[in-house]
Amino acid sequence: MSKTNLKLVRDNEISICGEQPPLIKPGIYSAVYIKRDLRTLHGKTTKIVAKFKIITPGSYFETILYRYWNAKSINKYQGTFQVGWKCAFVREYVTLFGEIKKLSHISMALFKGKVFKVVVNTVKHGSYNRKPIPEALQYSVISEVTSLETG
Repeated sequence: MSKTNLKLVRDNEISICGEQPPLIKPGIYSAVYIKRDLRTLHGKTTKIVAKFKIITPGSYFETILYRYWNAKSINKYQGTFQVGWKCAFVREYVTLFGEIKKLSHISMALFKGKVFKVVVNTVKHGSYNRKPIPEALQYSVISEVTSLETG
């Protein structure tokens, strides 16, 4: 599924850090939520990053993919974040779990151990500069969490 790290062999060669992100066929899959992280991308864009594992039987079984939601602000040290009422995270949250009970905060605990239907798409353009990504470097992300399957 993913290629391992490339190592620095000679002084004039460059090492590629991390593993190559997986590329799977776009479509709708069943996936279990694993955890979430908070990140700042490009030095300014704050994201809620949810990690999911595909559990649909087949060649993509157990592939790890991520869902990225925009956040107004994050506090990595406290593990907290703020989102706006019109953002994709809030819309998907209400679609999945119904009305928000307490307006001051939303609990990610409702995701834990649950199976969801997710929409997987291929990233073909950079999010920062919109330049096309070469086919060999394209990868998959979860573009939407559409429904709660079990839990």
